[in-house]
Amino acid sequence: MKLYRPLGAPGPWPVVLISHGLGDSRDALGYIARFLCSHGYYVTAMQHYGSDMSLGEDTNRLFAAWRLWRAAREPRNYLLRAGDLAFVLQQLSMRDHQPGPWQNNIDLNNVAVMGHSMGALTTLLAAGQFFNTDVGLRSLRDPVPRAFIVFSPPVSQDQRDFARAYGSIDLPGLHVSGGKDEARLGVTPAEERRVPFDNIGRADQYLLWLDQADHRTPLGYPPGPDRPKNEARYHQLILMACRGFLNAYLRDDAAALAWIKGPAMFKAVKGVGIWETRQGRGSIR
Repeated sequence: MKLYRPLGAPGPWPVVLISHGLGDSRDALGYIARFLCSHGYYVTAMQHYGSDMSLGEDTNRLFAAWRLWRAAREPRNYLLRAGDLAFVLQQLSMRDHQPGPWQNNIDLNNVAVMGHSMGALTTLLAAGQFFNTDVGLRSLRDPVPRAFIVFSPPVSQDQRDFARAYGSIDLPGLHVSGGKDEARLGVTPAEERRVPFDNIGRADQYLLWLDQADHRTPLGYPPGPDRPKNEARYHQLILMACRGFLNAYLRDDAAALAWIKGPAMFKAVKGVGIWETRQGRGSIR
């Protein structure tokens, strides 16, 4: 794991855990980790053995792509990822009790999980989404997180009872995706990336939908000729939404909550996307 400890910020620090996508590493979403750390969050980025970047390092590209494709469809990898999350939380608890700059400064009562693509599914499973196995549905819910953020969440093509799949999730969530968000080895069409947002009804949900954003947009690659023209603005909006959401739900900041529910984010996104909010069993837009 890779740790981002706030410097000069008084503790205890709320915690954000990051789960990378298929074939990626603990460096994924690093620009978000550094930004949140600069605002007083203790960020821990995990690297998941069995579905990380090592799978794509074979010189035979077709074989590497096959290994990645198989890893995404191997149920054991999701069990391993759930184990990684539980292990990291245990290690942070130990660190909080050990002498050093982190002692009594890691606030494990206020934890959020964040993930991209396969990491987004890992995050949703930790939040309570049911996991489809050979012996039926299973829960990998982790009791510690209070909130979650998902970028480009994949949607199962063989589990289409969305009310059942997402119905038990009762944590507030921020969902980020866009109109071009289709993964090279994935099967989720861009328009279905909003399915979790549309089907979680027991807690506040927020959707940042960026018109031309693709699957790589949340990763923070520099703007260029091969990237959407509003890429830099997309990154700014992602940082803005993450900070406001986490301040509202991990720090119980009433001003931040009013800000993400009010007109500010709607205005900030205007022209390049949409901002939607859903409250508990009802919805507002």
